[in-house]
Amino acid sequence: MDDEKKWELIRRALRAGAAGDEIGPVTSTRTLFGIQSHAEEVIEAAVREDEARRAADRKARARAKGTSGTRGDAPAARQPAPPQEP
Repeated sequence: MDDEKKWELIRRALRAGAAGDEIGPVTSTRTLFGIQSHAEEVIEAAVREDEARRAADRKARARAKGTSGTRGDAPAARQPAPPQEP
């Protein structure tokens, strides 16, 4: 549904409410305005905390192994090829 249709639904609902008419069930348009519900805020905070904890655990494990904390091992340095005999 495009924004103009959503705004028209909002206008109709407001007019009906102002006139005292019964308004049919309305689904939330919170996302239209980018407003998060309390539940969404709590979930996102928990996800951020979990991601931070996992990142800290990965860094601690990497330090314990003696690596730089990046995923995977660094590629080994290339050794020059041994000289070939004629």
